[in-house]
Amino acid sequence: MEEGKYNVLPDLPEHVIAEILVKIPLECLNEKFRYICKSWNRLISSPEFIRRIKIHRNPEFLIQAGMRYKTSLLIVDEERLHFQLKNIDYPHMGQIRSSCNGLILVDNNSPLLGVFSVRNIVNGSVINLPRCPSGCYHGTCGVALGYVPSSKEYKVVHMYADGFGFEIFAFFIDNKTFSFMSPDNTWKRIPGPFNAPCERPFNIEQFTWSDPVLIGGQVMHWFVDSDKYIISMDISDEKVSKTNLPNWGKQINRLKYDLVEIDGKLSFIYRYNSCIIDIWILKDFSKQVWSKEHTINASATKFTSLNTDSLIHRKKSNTLPDTEEVQREDALTGSEEKNDKLPAFQKLVLVASLRNGEVLVFKHQNKSGVDDRVYVYDMKLQELKKLQKKIKSEPRFIPYRSSCISWKN
Repeated sequence: MEEGKYNVLPDLPEHVIAEILVKIPLECLNEKFRYICKSWNRLISSPEFIRRIKIHRNPEFLIQAGMRYKTSLLIVDEERLHFQLKNIDYPHMGQIRSSCNGLILVDNNSPLLGVFSVRNIVNGSVINLPRCPSGCYHGTCGVALGYVPSSKEYKVVHMYADGFGFEIFAFFIDNKTFSFMSPDNTWKRIPGPFNAPCERPFNIEQFTWSDPVLIGGQVMHWFVDSDKYIISMDISDEKVSKTNLPNWGKQINRLKYDLVEIDGKLSFIYRYNSCIIDIWILKDFSKQVWSKEHTINASATKFTSLNTDSLIHRKKSNTLPDTEEVQREDALTGSEEKNDKLPAFQKLVLVASLRNGEVLVFKHQNKSGVDDRVYVYDMKLQELKKLQKKIKSEPRFIPYRSSCISWKN
């Protein structure tokens, strides 16, 4: 090799190398393989490679709990419904508001800053966005990070008060120079969805905007306390519209429904009563076509306990590469078996879906936030399983996929 007679790397076509690298653990790609040569670095950072990584990776969720936003990464084996937990020791994390393509949008949780940051927790890339024009401190607002594939552009969409309008910050990540770039490094404002106070379905003095549901990384949907519609935006053209809720001939109680992504589509989860949950899917966004796909009925639901340990945060914090597998328990104790019973469906909130929407993950809504539990429902088997232990501090679940996107800080 020193005499130049041998080539260290095999002379293979790039698509063959990509097929090999895409199966390598992400930590190895980020810490070792991307530094082998410039061509591998460009390949690993390319949008196409990042898209293919998402296909090969197991579903992941970032879980935050408590006032200090302790964060864990939950990796799910969809076939066995087995969970693997990584405690994340990331300094000054703040509250995670959204995730897209392995990047997270973080509220820095500091009233002195009042700014968002975009981060990749795998490689440490981070950038603070400029202060938004509204001067919002991000305590009561709705915001999300999305991506437009056609323009390879990321957009942060923020809503504080609809009278002020939507605030949008656009940026690019150049995978050749690894640069974080924004056209003018400023927020753009577009009009809100309502022209007059009488058009609002909510009480302006009591309502606060919440983070939207992100579909396909590109379409955002906001709950506006209405029993007839939600507000939507396709960030590719930044057009704001009303999306009608499902119509089945009965009045919708706005306190009984949730919006969540299921298998890449918007879903409307309606807790009809303590025994019935209806699941509607928005089949066609442009034509506003809804379809009721499933009904969870207590009388037809088999209830068991899923023999997994809790997702509670450990006292000892580990760094991201260190893993702690959630151990399975052999059996329930007799007292626990007696206390197990089907929960009231009115207290179940859907937080995620697995197996292309065939398996749903619910958290138990509790006013005290102390006795929360997680339930897994299999649509085909009509079986509801309860995780063995409690989850404290009202955890938030953020869908997430690790990636190698990086830029120079």
